[in-house]
Amino acid sequence: MKTLRKRWTKSLFLFWTVSSFSLAEPTIHQFPTKLIKVISGDTVRVLLEVYPHQYTVVDLRLYGIEAPQNQQGEKHGAPISECEIALGKAAKQHVAKLLRRADSLRVNNIDPKMLNHAGEMVGDLWFTNDGIEMSVAEYLLEQNLVAPYFGEKRSIWDCETPDTPKKSDAIATST
Repeated sequence: MKTLRKRWTKSLFLFWTVSSFSLAEPTIHQFPTKLIKVISGDTVRVLLEVYPHQYTVVDLRLYGIEAPQNQQGEKHGAPISECEIALGKAAKQHVAKLLRRADSLRVNNIDPKMLNHAGEMVGDLWFTNDGIEMSVAEYLLEQNLVAPYFGEKRSIWDCETPDTPKKSDAIATST
């Protein structure tokens, strides 16, 4: 029964998000949020309160950033480098520490037309700590843990200077 209720709530939320905006623009609603799990430096699993006492679990891809990969795999037909994996793990740990220390979290600007290939919703995650509110994506960009990303081909990370990770310009410009 609980599983059916969770599915119904998630389906209702997704239907409401998509259908309530005829032009499929980002919602201006703000959703109180609780952290469940940090998946990577740019993706988290959160519990959104979509209506009072109505919750849904969402994998949220942070809008406007790309973190290095934190696990083995391939990118552009080549194995992901150990250096990129180390940078990805560092970014993930930093995000986990930041969000666990936050006084509160909220999600806004969920864009229904920007569900990514993994079925993750795309939106902004904000944290409040000691009365100061900030976008998680902006904070990570300021810390040089991630790079700007707006849907272009994912690039290989330049690992020559590990304290300032940057995507390889040669790969980033080729689409």
